[in-house]
Formats: sequence, C-alpha cells, structure tokens
Amino acid sequence: MNNQFNIHHWEAPDTKDVKTFFHNYFMNGKEFTGWEMQETSPVHNTGNSFIKQYVWVNTNASDEIFKVDVVESFSYEEAKNQFQHLLQQNMRPLSEFRKVPSILGSNAYVNDIEEMYYGLFLVANMVIRVHSVGNTAIACNDFIKELYRILNHRYEEHAAVDSPSESFFSKHGHEISVGESTGLNIQIPVWYKLLLDGPGMLRFHNGQLEYFSDEPGIAHIDLYTIKENAVEKNTLTLIVK
Repeated sequence: MNNQFNIHHWEAPDTKDVKTFFHNYFMNGKEFTGWEMQETSPVHNTGNSFIKQYVWVNTNASDEIFKVDVVESFSYEEAKNQFQHLLQQNMRPLSEFRKVPSILGSNAYVNDIEEMYYGLFLVANMVIRVHSVGNTAIACNDFIKELYRILNHRYEEHAAVDSPSESFFSKHGHEISVGESTGLNIQIPVWYKLLLDGPGMLRFHNGQLEYFSDEPGIAHIDLYTIKENAVEKNTLTLIVK
C-alpha cells in the first residue's frame, strides 16, 4: 500500500532538507493555547544528536497529556539514522502506521490519519516525535501539524535584515579549500535556522556548528535568529577553492 511506511526505502531528499539546518531549537511553552508545558528534561547529548523532551498537560483536563521528543541531529544523514531508529523502537508492526506526505512531508508517519495518537516526522536535521501519554488517550493532530509548520515556516519572508553581525562569522575566514571545513561562530543563546545556497553542507561537528564542502563554488549562508518577538537575518558568503 502506498501509504504504509517502508523502513528500507527513502524518497529522494528534498533540497530544503539537505540545505537547511536547525541549531539550539527549544520550545518556549507558548506553542499550544490551552496547554501547559509542565516538564522538560535536561538536554541529552548522545554524541550525534541533542535530545530534548517536553510534557504538555491540558489546563482543563489533567489526565490529557502528550509528550514531544525533539532529536536535533548533528547532520541530515544522522537525522535519517535517528528517524529509522525510532521507527524500529515501536512495539507494533510498521504496517499498522500510515504516511501522510500531503500533511507532514515524505518522511513522516502516524498511527492513524484521522486520530494521530502517535506521530513522527523529519525536517532537515530535526526528528520530532509527538505522542499521547496521559490516562486519557488524545489525538495529537493539531500539535503534530503545528510543530511541522513551525519548522517549515519561511522566516525569510518577514525577517528583519540585520546589519552584518560581528558574532556570526567563519573561523577560517571567507575562503577555504575543497575538502576543508570551517567553524561558524554564533553566540546568542537562542535558536537558529540556517539556509545554505551553494555547495557543501551544514553540520554540528567537534562541538561546533560548521560548514563543509567537497566541491568548489560560492556558498551563501543565511542565519535566522529566532527570538520571542522578532526574527533577525544575517548572511555569510564563503568561497571554496
């Protein structure tokens, strides 16, 4: 069936997934009206991802609870590994789950299209799992769709263009050689969405955000700083020789 998930098959990657990178993403407790974020676990560094967990409770019905697991992988390829790992952890056969590409993209599945008690999707280097964990099972459709919307939101359409920031720069200068990487310096403790236009990839490696390319060309990196009431944009241009 076309709407069943095949763990051994990947769709051709969307360019936006390969060229987009999220760093330091976190939930602020204001995402879902009528729900309170009551528990957050310490960030867990697995060596190839940062895992963050959030528990949300209905303010009018304390037995209605859902949990959000955020896996911020160090690269897009690692996110695919994490996605498959979470699929294999399920207690039920994968044949029971359904894909919903028109709603959550090609790399996603839910237990049921109409009532999503459990949903998992991948966007760029992020893997998000949302599931009902309270005594009363609840459909998580709205929560899953909202998180997918947040990660796919086109911040570039309304971001304030900031003046060139002294805190966002390449640690090895504006020119690097093919096969080399350069650390990207960012200092403000908020979350970021980076968009890469050009060769190479963005990743978190050796404790830092970095750009790497194994082919020559000119790379433009747009950094969107996601603040509570504003989005700021900075752009960095790198030449790979």
